[in-house]
Amino acid sequence: MANNWSRSISLSHSSRNCAHSSFSVYDSKREDEKKITDSLAVQALNAVMLLITLAMISGPIWGLVPWDTPLDQIRLGIAIVNCHFGLLAWPCAYFCFRYLLRQNRGLEHIRLLALMAVCLWGAWGATPVVIWFWASVFQRFTHFSNG
Repeated sequence: MANNWSRSISLSHSSRNCAHSSFSVYDSKREDEKKITDSLAVQALNAVMLLITLAMISGPIWGLVPWDTPLDQIRLGIAIVNCHFGLLAWPCAYFCFRYLLRQNRGLEHIRLLALMAVCLWGAWGATPVVIWFWASVFQRFTHFSNG
């Protein structure tokens, strides 16, 4: 079986009469591709994105930490970051609604309505926290600038 397969590959390759194409396929400069991903800026961006991803995933775990511990500032920061990402659910719900109007199948209506409900629930819960955060930042900034 393996011999037949290798013969068919060699026959198909020799039937094309393209001796130079086999060299051009494997003659790529992969060293240049590594230089971009090894740069300090790309590694720093990857580290920041990893921290944001870990913050989003570990959000429910931080709910178990009491507020009167030294970790409460970290918990508050993670909650604020998660709420800002929760605002992305508003456009998701909008696009689900637009897609819902175009659907003809009933099962797809149910799926889109469920997805829209989850998006609206997350966005509705995140919006007051983001408003509270920016109002408190603005209040502290005006208090600081007024003396």
